[in-house]
Amino acid sequence: MATYRVNGTAPIGATIEPDGRLELDIVGLEDTSSLWGEDVGFECSFEFEIKASSEEEANEKADSALGDLTFYSNDDIEWEVVHGDISFEVERIPSDMPLAEAVRIVKGFLSDMDEDLQEAAECILDAVEDLDARNKRLTHAVNDLTGEVETLKLAVQTANGLRAVAEDNLVQASETPFGPAEPDTTPESA
Repeated sequence: MATYRVNGTAPIGATIEPDGRLELDIVGLEDTSSLWGEDVGFECSFEFEIKASSEEEANEKADSALGDLTFYSNDDIEWEVVHGDISFEVERIPSDMPLAEAVRIVKGFLSDMDEDLQEAAECILDAVEDLDARNKRLTHAVNDLTGEVETLKLAVQTANGLRAVAEDNLVQASETPFGPAEPDTTPESA
């Protein structure tokens, strides 16, 4: 059996009719209000999990369970769930079972099968285990490469910063006159 998450919405509604009167500390105030009930509605959301052997069964179980959905109110208003307008979807929750455990369970099941079928299934399971081990090795290698790429990015940023400083120094040096000083042609005052 798999676990399915059920997410959805359920509208609730009630008729609100004030039960009271206007009051004021002035003699002679008469409340002439004519108050009628007003329909009010809200949309609630929900989530729960169920066990089922298929998505179809999960939908059936969720639909059946939601037929009993009620709204518990903390006030004196009697809210009703509008069952015909409940909407939901089911989503299978991936199992957290480790691959090694799943393979062990399947191999235990295979012991009752025909020898040729058992051999074929074990061959497939061995290939799956090999692919899983390869995937783990490659994931580790990718993580290592990602770390090296980040180190190289930092080195490139540092080099770019140093290059910018060097370019600024070259620009300043090119603006500085080089060579022999030009003779002073200003007349000397006597």
